[in-house]
Amino acid sequence: LSQGTFTSMTNCHLLPRLPAGEVLHQHPEHFPWLFNNPNTRFFYSKTDSRGWPIYQYISGQNIVYYIHFYDEGLFYDGFYVINDLETEYVEEEGRVFIYNSDSDDCPDDTGRNWYFWDNGDWEWDESINLQDCNME
Repeated sequence: LSQGTFTSMTNCHLLPRLPAGEVLHQHPEHFPWLFNNPNTRFFYSKTDSRGWPIYQYISGQNIVYYIHFYDEGLFYDGFYVINDLETEYVEEEGRVFIYNSDSDDCPDDTGRNWYFWDNGDWEWDESINLQDCNME
């Protein structure tokens, strides 16, 4: 990462959450704590060693969930994911929830390319997007 990119990412301290969308209507059993829940707010936590922002949400059961950028290495662009690991990524029921196929500097810039985990497979849903908590 260039120093200019690093600076722009560390200044991106927006407070994303998932707004109302079709996911809850089509799949009400999928992560009701995450979708369409005004109490689920991911706050900026820190910047990782590569310069990517990490956001966290602490549930009512004191479980910490993260939005973070996961980069698999040289041959992949990487992606934002919401899971229970601060910097890693594991495809396992109850550990990973959604990911975005874009590799933008800030999660708010990722648009509607989000997928949710459904019985061991990824399902695309164009209604999923992140919203700045201050834009309610």
